[in-house]
Amino acid sequence: MLPVHVEHYDVVGQSYSETRRAEPGIVGVLAIVLEVDRGGTFLDIACGSGNYAAALAQRGGCWTGVDISETMLRQARGHKSSVSWALGRAEELPIQDNALSGAIIVNALHFLDASRVFHEAYRALSAGRLIIFAPMPDLVRTWWLGRYFPDMIDSIARSLLSEADIHSRLLDAGFKIEETQIYFVAEGPVDLFIYSGKYAPEIYFKKKIRDNMSQFRNLCRPAELDAGLNLLRRDLESGAFWREHLPRERIPDYAFVIARK
Repeated sequence: MLPVHVEHYDVVGQSYSETRRAEPGIVGVLAIVLEVDRGGTFLDIACGSGNYAAALAQRGGCWTGVDISETMLRQARGHKSSVSWALGRAEELPIQDNALSGAIIVNALHFLDASRVFHEAYRALSAGRLIIFAPMPDLVRTWWLGRYFPDMIDSIARSLLSEADIHSRLLDAGFKIEETQIYFVAEGPVDLFIYSGKYAPEIYFKKKIRDNMSQFRNLCRPAELDAGLNLLRRDLESGAFWREHLPRERIPDYAFVIARK
């Protein structure tokens, strides 16, 4: 778990929606697995600026988004959607027992106390699925970012739970594991999270984009950032970047862990 405080979200939240939007491929998987078109009551845990809850609400169901940052929630309230937004901690959800048909955690598990959150999600679900979209340590170590920012990537990988660790904590909370689905970063992404630039390395030269990636903001030292960007620029100019990294394009980048109460 990364030790990030609410003040971090309040700073990042001021411009978060400028570079972070709901990725259609992620929304599609979440909507299908949760069966939102059949209706129900759903929760986006640690919803941030609310992109995924708002996008999924357009597909179906009654949605609530919970986040610890009022600044993030102000961004969320800017969506023209039917979603209810609530200030609260993921580890102490402001949701009644057995109230939910399903829940999601998208790119936020690394900030949370997973065991407590899973127990809370289990309490709040009447039945249905919890879906976690997250990077895994073994996948992170395959990202080409490791050539340019090795210390940051190592810190990211060490901060994450493995698939087996996530499964163990879910089982301890009472869930049954259904499956893990792999996810490949899309070309032309709209949600500019840490490895969204897999096919668009030029995005990492833009400070505003990096500042809305918590890993660059919190884990990348200035000296490593400068050295990594310089090396990346040289590799792009020489063509070495594409010769080296294109063969990795079919290595999965993230995963959906799907559990059921």
